[in-house]
Amino acid sequence: MWNQGRQLLIQHREAEARTLFQQRTGDTKTASAGAYVFVGALYLSLGEKEDAARSLHRALGVQPDIRGAHMYMGILALQQGDLRKAEAELTTELTRHPNYRTA
Repeated sequence: MWNQGRQLLIQHREAEARTLFQQRTGDTKTASAGAYVFVGALYLSLGEKEDAARSLHRALGVQPDIRGAHMYMGILALQQGDLRKAEAELTTELTRHPNYRTA
């Protein structure tokens, strides 16, 4: 799914990448927010920082406690050299999801 979603984003087909995620996880609020996290993570892997931030903020707007969004925001902040923001984002992720191994 990751490679397929990545290819869709390279082709500027963001809505289809979100749909891919939602189809695999179910059509719920969490799946919708999770789709934005998925797309944000893919954009981050492509070096598209503005698109990554937009998608991750959208995920948090849909579901403020969605797992992974703050982690990827922290990674983005690290890439931008903002250590304070990175620490805050990663702390938020671990506070909300203490058993999330990836964070």
